[in-house]
Amino acid sequence: MLSLRFLGEPRVERDGRVLELPPSRKTRALLAYLAITGRLHRRERLCALLWEVPDDPRGALRWSLSKIRALVDEPGMPRIVADREAIKFDARGARVDVLDLRRASGSALDRMATRDLAEIAGTTAGEFLEGHDLPESHEFHAWCIAEREETRSLRARLLATLVERLKAEPEAALPHARALAGLESHDEAAWASFVRLLAATGRRREAEDQCDLGRRVLAEAGLEASGPLLKVWRNLHKTRSADATPRAGRASSVPAAARPAILPRYPSVAVLPFRAVGSDSAIAHLAEAITEDLVTSLSRDRSMAVIGHGAFLGIETLPLDLRGAAQQIGVQYLVEGSVRRAGDTLVLAVRLVDARDAKHIWAERSHRKLDASLALDEQFTRKIAAAIRGEIESSETANAQGIDADQLDIRASYHMGLREMYRFTRAGLVAAQAHLERAIRLDPNYAASHARLSYVHIQHYWYGSGEARETALDEALASARRAVALDPKDALGHFSMGRVHALRRQFDLAMPALETAIGLNPSLAQAYFGLGQASWYAGRIRDAVALLGTAIELNPHDPHLWSFYHDQSEAYYALGQFAEAERSARAAARLPNATHWPWVTLASVLGAANKPEPAADALRELLLRRPDYSLARAANDFAHLSDNTFVAQYLDGLKKAGLPA
Repeated sequence: MLSLRFLGEPRVERDGRVLELPPSRKTRALLAYLAITGRLHRRERLCALLWEVPDDPRGALRWSLSKIRALVDEPGMPRIVADREAIKFDARGARVDVLDLRRASGSALDRMATRDLAEIAGTTAGEFLEGHDLPESHEFHAWCIAEREETRSLRARLLATLVERLKAEPEAALPHARALAGLESHDEAAWASFVRLLAATGRRREAEDQCDLGRRVLAEAGLEASGPLLKVWRNLHKTRSADATPRAGRASSVPAAARPAILPRYPSVAVLPFRAVGSDSAIAHLAEAITEDLVTSLSRDRSMAVIGHGAFLGIETLPLDLRGAAQQIGVQYLVEGSVRRAGDTLVLAVRLVDARDAKHIWAERSHRKLDASLALDEQFTRKIAAAIRGEIESSETANAQGIDADQLDIRASYHMGLREMYRFTRAGLVAAQAHLERAIRLDPNYAASHARLSYVHIQHYWYGSGEARETALDEALASARRAVALDPKDALGHFSMGRVHALRRQFDLAMPALETAIGLNPSLAQAYFGLGQASWYAGRIRDAVALLGTAIELNPHDPHLWSFYHDQSEAYYALGQFAEAERSARAAARLPNATHWPWVTLASVLGAANKPEPAADALRELLLRRPDYSLARAANDFAHLSDNTFVAQYLDGLKKAGLPA
């Protein structure tokens, strides 16, 4: 059987075997248009639809049809029925996901078996023709947008029906409710149904987190949770209060410490109001401002849930019992701090606490000179937010270690995937991919898992085989697009997408994606790194140096830090600033997870600077890590750079250092 899927990345299967699609986006668009409309189209109409300004529209159409015929025609069953004037797609005996969705969500909805509806729901996830926008083909683009709106609406109707039918079976209904809340993120009833089912399946903590997340999403859209979601929120907190009150004459048979925690898919963190030490009212106002700014910075990071200010009512007046505060609010991590004046200096102390055992897992003290306005720049809270993100990731990874891979939940799988990815080894990338793919199987709608899987594929470009580089970038782009479709406000998806485009020298696509990532999460140092790297590839070298410097300053503990320094070294090298290039390359090489790359650049810089002995030392370190490295490999590794003059200079430096051809 022939099966065509257009929801998500286009896909064609015959008898369960995936067929390779033509690379042309217009050819794929033509296939979708013919298969979904299902009617006869005049050739002139198709030429005008997709080829508005080509030299030979009919020739382009014939070429695309030849590729489609080779893909879908079967012996005795030609799918492309055409004459000199018109063309039609014959879908008899084939499965087309959009048509299946239309049938299931139409008049047959009430008659179809629940099992059949669930099967269709499982195969019709994703945005219509994901990643195949053709904005230059205006009429097709308009049709594509209309199809996206229709399929999104039909899928929502299908999922709502499944949730209603399966409400007596919460475990079976939950995946559909989760997908519906992701699809209809501004529908309060969808959030309420999802949260109610989480609570019914015993996922109490996740229910509370998702309830808070739903209220936050609605608030961001200018909506207020005043109906079913507010009712669910009140019931959850009423139940929590009842559970916390011991019943007379009874005690729990299970010690609290022994009860298993039911964790949401991402960590939750609350920022306690910073304490002003002393009686200075100006410092008290500054403490409030720091708290507010830090909540805002953390809230832009979609890999964690940040609890709103309403949860803190009364806490600031209580003795500071961190564990009790966390239990009251319902979070795993707490940020608390203090602000005081010491002469003309402001002293800020910040601490991150794992509320499960009240252990301080990170602390920092900062001294800043006060100016007349008692103001702090935004970079200060961004640096704190970046540090908190990294420390939470480390804590989550530590909690997941020692658990068998097939026993990890989504949260542990996600963080173990990050841990393995940041090793920057082939074995680590294989392990990272397995962990992240498991996280996606456990929850296909968590955007961060798709975004980080995309990033693993990007690393395969660098550390896999040269022949598989384009395939790695194709897979990276597909995962990044999926992440952005699931959560357009998550910076990680835009970041990965930008890096793929930069490696393909598509800078008109790379720059906006990376700028979007920075706008969504200004505390994400890797986004500045990505934009700096893309600027370097595009020949905007001074911009690159500045952006990479911002990334280093923003998060000097980022697990990707060695790359920040390394790319800065290359940019300095291109500017002819050999001393700065050497310094940055050595800073990169000193970091424990640095790969062979800093030693390649250091050897080239030292060779170009006529420092034969240090160059020979750097070359020895390089060949210890990559014994097979050669000038030919180096030339291949720089195919993404637009500055051929610099590539020649780089290779000449390596040659002077003694690297074999």
